[in-house]
This record gives sequence, structure tokens and C-alpha cells, in this order.
Amino acid sequence: MKNSSRTILFLFVSGLVFFLNSCTYREKININNDVFSSNTHCIQQKIALYLEQEYCEYSFSQKRFADKYVFKIGETLCEGTEKMLKAAFSQVVIIKSMDIDISGQGIKAIVIPEIVSSDIVLPEIAWKDAKALIAIKYTFLDLDKKRIIWLDTYQGRGQAKLGTIFSGNRNIKKAMRLAIEDQFLKALNGITSNAILKSL
Repeated sequence: MKNSSRTILFLFVSGLVFFLNSCTYREKININNDVFSSNTHCIQQKIALYLEQEYCEYSFSQKRFADKYVFKIGETLCEGTEKMLKAAFSQVVIIKSMDIDISGQGIKAIVIPEIVSSDIVLPEIAWKDAKALIAIKYTFLDLDKKRIIWLDTYQGRGQAKLGTIFSGNRNIKKAMRLAIEDQFLKALNGITSNAILKSL
């Protein structure tokens, strides 16, 4: 009976310690705007950008031991997508709805970004790397919103050594930031070198 009571007490204390030591980290990622400044091949065309609410509010979570990390990257992706496309094209108009008539404004295409996948691998050992991934599909439609002019998906990757308990959170954010920046840089280079988009 005594052993049973000790076991119950041990399980209760262990559970209490686990609960008290578990945390939820809500991470907002800020990217480096210099990612967009290196482009010198701007396409001399005017396009419209439609940002869906789901895209701009996107978040995902990952657990490491008792800790939960929530990556609120939607706002960052929205801002970054607009900046990336403004670096790629001479003019970008933001539209709030796909139902509005934008004919007669010189707009050549409507682009809709969509998150295909996102992930971050958090190692158990401090000196190993946290590895992040983000993939976004860009669909360019004609003004009738029926014909796909061009689409492609760009995948970004980033990693950073996890480090100590003091630097771990910062480096986890760094891995995610590097993945987002890598994705935007690849998208920028891919879009500006595309012959179809250059001849809109």
C-alpha cells in the first residue's frame, strides 16, 4: 500500500513539475528588407496582388519537449510578398477582392500567393541545428481570373544552431527567418527571370 501511495505521489509531483516547466512561445518573425534590394531586373509591367485572409493570418506550431512554439508568420508573409513583388515589377496594385473590375487600368495579371508547406525541426540536442522550411506557390491569372498565365512554387530553407537555454528561442526564430528570406529571394529571382512574365 505504501509503495502504491509513493508511486501516485511521484506521478503527481512529476506531472506538476512538467506542467510548471512547459511554456508556449508565440513567435513573430521579422525579415531583413535587404533581401529585396539586390534585384536589378525589374519587369516593366503592372500587376495586381490579391492576399487572402488565410494567408495573412497563417500560423503553425511545433513542440520541443514540454515547450510549444507558435510561429505567427502570416503578417510577415503578407508584407514580404508585397515587397518582393514590388521589387520584381514596376507597379503592384493591392486588391481586396477577386470580384472587383480592374480592367482598363493597365494591369496585366493578378497574382495569388498560397502556402504549400511549412515546418521546423527542433533538435533535442543543443549543439545541433534547428531546420526550417517554407514553400509558397505563386499563381498568375489573367484579368478574367480563368486562365493561369504562369505558376511556380519556391521553397526556402534556413537553419541555426539551437544553442543554450538562453539563446535557443532567438536561434529558432533565426532559422525560420532565414527560411522565409530564402524563399522570397528564390521567388524574386525566379519571377524576374521568367520569359512569360516579361512578355505580359
